[in-house]
Amino acid sequence: MDNEVATQAENSQKINAEEKIKKNLLWFGLFSIVMLFAGLTSGYLVARGSSFWVKLSLPTYFIWSCVLVIISSGLIFLAIHFIKKNKAKLAAGSLFLSLVLGLLFGLTQYKGFISLSATGNAITGKIINLEGKYGEYFTLFKNGKEISFDGNGYYWEGTEISEAFMAEMKAFLNPILSVRSKQQEPIKNYGVYSLKLGDKALEYKNNRLEVDGLSL
Repeated sequence: MDNEVATQAENSQKINAEEKIKKNLLWFGLFSIVMLFAGLTSGYLVARGSSFWVKLSLPTYFIWSCVLVIISSGLIFLAIHFIKKNKAKLAAGSLFLSLVLGLLFGLTQYKGFISLSATGNAITGKIINLEGKYGEYFTLFKNGKEISFDGNGYYWEGTEISEAFMAEMKAFLNPILSVRSKQQEPIKNYGVYSLKLGDKALEYKNNRLEVDGLSL
């Protein structure tokens, strides 16, 4: 009898120890997830403030997909509640609706990315951003001669450029440095003005700028 009681006590201690370990692992997992999202959020905020951040106007499909996934998750919790109450039909109905909303979520995600791609916002490695520090990242030339920048003003052939020169230069650069759309008109005055990305000259072909065969 004493041996049986001792065995039961030992088994109880093992169960308690296992439950404690599982709880600790659960809390560790939750902490890791929270830290992951905190790191991603801070990275997003830092990247958003940089000059290389690409601002996108998200399609409404993504708003709908967010709503759908929230409702679908709520239906799963509702199904668990019905199962605990032994309401099998209601649980099955909740799970079915959650499945339907999950499929609609996938459809809205697909439509959203198709919409982004149609506006020129595709995920690709062949993208070059001209925005950066002038003289280090890109340099502008007129008639093959560099327009230099000393930190205060722009110079061409050793002379500070005039306001008219600056206006002409900005008129040339603005459509290049801004977000370009597929319907944009051809760049004017390319030839009189030219660009170098680092030490590589940019070529203007078929209404697009290219460097090493990569399109901007």
